[in-house]
This record gives sequence, structure tokens and C-alpha cells, in this order.
Amino acid sequence: MGQVRMESVEAVVAHIQALSGSHEEVADLHSLLKQSEGALRSRAARLGPFLHQLDPSAHTLGYLFLLEAYSSRPISREQDEKFLPFIVGFINSCSAEQIRLAPEKFISVCKSFKDQVMQLQVPIRGITPLRTAIRKLQTSSEQLTTLHSDYLLLCLLAKFYKAGLSILDDDIFEVDQPRDHFLYCYYGGMINIGLKRFRKALGCLHNVVTAPMDALSVIAVEAYKKYILVSLILNGQVPPFPKYTSSTAQRNLKRHTQVFINYVEYFTLHALKGSFILESDFIGSNMFYFKARILISNDTTHTGRYIPAMRPRCCRRLLIRVGIRSLDGEKKRDDSTTLPLFYIYIYISSSMLKRTIWYTRIQHFVNPKYLWIFFWQPYIDLADCYATGTFSELEACIQTNLEKFQSDSNVGLVKQVLSSLYKHNIQRLTQTYLTLSLQDIANASQLKTPNDAEMHVLQMIQDAEISASINQKDGMVSFHEDPEQYKICGMIEPIDSLIQRLMELSKKLSSLDEQISCDLAHLTRIGKERPRLD
Repeated sequence: MGQVRMESVEAVVAHIQALSGSHEEVADLHSLLKQSEGALRSRAARLGPFLHQLDPSAHTLGYLFLLEAYSSRPISREQDEKFLPFIVGFINSCSAEQIRLAPEKFISVCKSFKDQVMQLQVPIRGITPLRTAIRKLQTSSEQLTTLHSDYLLLCLLAKFYKAGLSILDDDIFEVDQPRDHFLYCYYGGMINIGLKRFRKALGCLHNVVTAPMDALSVIAVEAYKKYILVSLILNGQVPPFPKYTSSTAQRNLKRHTQVFINYVEYFTLHALKGSFILESDFIGSNMFYFKARILISNDTTHTGRYIPAMRPRCCRRLLIRVGIRSLDGEKKRDDSTTLPLFYIYIYISSSMLKRTIWYTRIQHFVNPKYLWIFFWQPYIDLADCYATGTFSELEACIQTNLEKFQSDSNVGLVKQVLSSLYKHNIQRLTQTYLTLSLQDIANASQLKTPNDAEMHVLQMIQDAEISASINQKDGMVSFHEDPEQYKICGMIEPIDSLIQRLMELSKKLSSLDEQISCDLAHLTRIGKERPRLD
């Protein structure tokens, strides 16, 4: 049977109808269909009528191959409306056992479906079918599939955040592709932000930032921006990286923001009117391990000649153009009391760069694949201003970097950071005072009136963020210790549930540890690293 070649779509359909019974027949059919992939793709435009001849529940595997070939061709917007019911009907009625014989085909069909609902700007139509597809593709609820991130993306686009919780509440232990994990946690963090579940959101973003990685990705960078903002909203500060964070993340995500600060401070001190060449050595310990010759000039047309101080074979040339403005914000090239414009040409040694890149405009030079530091500086500045507890400084920082926050689609989060400053200022007062007037709270937390202070305190009491009582007669607020003693019967069930969950996680971790300890690849790697460590 495996030697049969099918010369026409009619022959393929006939074999599908004849070989969709027992497991042995389906296995033979799978072999034949793989041989016919080229023929099906070459006739993709003719496959529509043949789909009507097959039952997706009885002929799942064959239907899947025809549907995947049919969806691989370009489909117009008008055809989308007619084609979507085919995919939805197939997802709802297909056999989970048969689609797992060709998971890559099923994933391709589902991704095509996702692209089509996004093209039609109706993402909500794809939520239920994709959730069904995930459950049929999974061998267990602990498995992370490629479709998880697509499903969460549709939930975000449709602003139907609660639908995302149906898969976000699953415990994931099986991950095939790191990118799937990054996107799943990143979109999960955004959905939890939309639901104002900031603690859950912080956990998701934390998983992206601290996940093992060989090279920094755009997803990790975007997650770190939101990680900073959510940390400020929830805790009032950005925590340090835990010890298990990958060295790549620790080296790049925070430390390299300081490189930009070094540049600014260094050239503020050394920039003079005129043009000269300065060799910079302090850069060598940062990021790409490079040295550079730098031209500082107030002549916007001057290019000069630049020779790298060190250029290994893997080195590529990268232009960074930085414009320094005078203190009043206006460019004054002829005024000796102001800093001139200057241009920095840096020769970077890095295997990551595959070609010579030449940037001529400051808004174009920032490339997340190579230089992350300028992406985060507004967020680092925001965290620094937040730490001062001064509302006016934080507001000024936001206005200064508003364009950047808008381009990152983080303005909503930034506004919540601003409003959370009042809350954290009030929380700090509870650590010092037992009783305080509403006027004093307003002054200390930089609120305009005692009524504003009262509204904030009442909201914080309602959200269980502080324990306090307000005396309306004399306008005094008394701060109390946490009144919950965990003695009531209602607390027994939640505590018992948490204990059971911890016990299950402990067993799972022990099982995973045992599997890793017996994994041949892991043992081989440990064996190779041990002599080096010794």
C-alpha cells in the first residue's frame, strides 16, 4: 500500500474514504498522504469542493491534509468569510487522536485561521475554536502548545481578557519551544494587567525575564518594560533579579542601561566646541566588549575618518548618532556656553551582527536586536523618580518620555504608576504613625485636599491594602495591625487547598528532578563541564 502513487485529487479522496477505519488503515493513509503533499499543494485552488465529500469526524486525517493544503494558498478577504466555517467545523468535530498524527498540519491550519480572523478584524470569532483546538492538541493540561500564545493574542485583541484565564490557570510543565513560553507568559501578563490582577501579571512577566536564554529577545525586552511598571504599581519598587536569572538577562536587562548613563556623563564633561578624536576605553567592559574611536563635533556636515581601535574578524561597524541639546532645549552651535551636537561612531565586536549597519537619524539607530539600553532608559528614569516619592518629579518624567511610552503602548500602565504613588506614600505613613489627620496625610502624600486623602484611604481599606479606621468627627485616621487571625472556619478550606497544591507541586518537582538526573543529554553536558569547573 505504501508504494501506491496517487495522481489525482479524486484518487486521494477515494483513499481517504477507504482508509479511515482501523488504526492500521489510518497509519497506511498517513504514509500515502505524506507522499501526496506536493500534488495536493499544486492543486490547492481545486480542493474546496472535495472538502464537502469528506466527513471531518470520520475522515479527520485526510480532511486535515486537504484543508492544510487549501489554506496554504493566498486567500482574499472575500474568500475568508466562506473559508472560516470549514476550519471551525473541522476543529469542533475532528478526532483528537488523528490530528496528533500530524500536529504540524493542525497547527498550520489553526494559525491560518487566526491570521484570517485578524485580517477580518473579528478576533473574537477565533477565541472559542482556538480554545477547542488547544484542548484537542494537548496530551495533558500541563503541556504548552504553539497555539497557546495565538489564543491569548486573540483574547487581547478582542479585549475579552477573562477568556484567557481558561488556559492561564493551568500549571505548565511541558514546553517544547522557548519562544512559545516567552509569548505565553508575556501575553498572559498583559491579560492579567487588563484584569488588574497585578500580582499574577508580575508573576508572568517575571517568568519571561528570568527564563533561561542564550541571547536577549525582543519579547524579554518588552516584558521587562512592563515588569518595571507593574512592580512599581504593586510594590512601589523594582526588585533585584533573583539568583536563578540567566546571566544573559542579568548582564543585559539592567546593567546595560548604565552604559547610556556613562555616555551622557562622560561626554557632558568632555564635550568641547570644535572637532576632535577621542579614544574611549571604558566601553570595553560593557555589552559587546568593544573599543571605539569617537568623533565629537559641532559641525553637522563633518564626517571625518574613523579607524577602530580593536576590530576582530567578527567585528561590524555600527553608527550611533546622538544629538546633545543645550540646557534650554534649543540647538545653538555657535554659542560656546552650550554643548555642541556630536556624533559617535562605534565599532562593535559581536557575532550577533551579520552586516554593516549605518544609521543616520537618532530615531532609527535603536535596534532591539543589538542595542537594548536606549529602550529602557525612560523606564529606569521613571523608577528612579518613583523612588523619591515626589509626585511633581514623576509627572515631569512621564511628560518628558511620553512619546516613548506611547510608542510602546504603555501609557495606560504609566498612568496607573502615577496614581499608585499616592497609595504607596500613604502605605509608608502606616509604618511610622498610629494616628494621623486627613490634612497631614494629604500633605505627606501630596494630595490636594483632605477629601482626596479620605477617598484614597477608604479605597485602600476596601481593597485590603491597609487596615485603618476614619473618625469623621475630628478628621483623624487610625492605622491598625492586620485584624485577620486566621481562626475562623472559613479560612480552613483555602489553607487546606494551598497545602494540597504545594504537596502536588513538590511531587511534580521531585519527578522532574529525577527525569533530568537520568537524562542522557544532561549527564553528557555535566560530564563535559566538570573538568572545566574542577
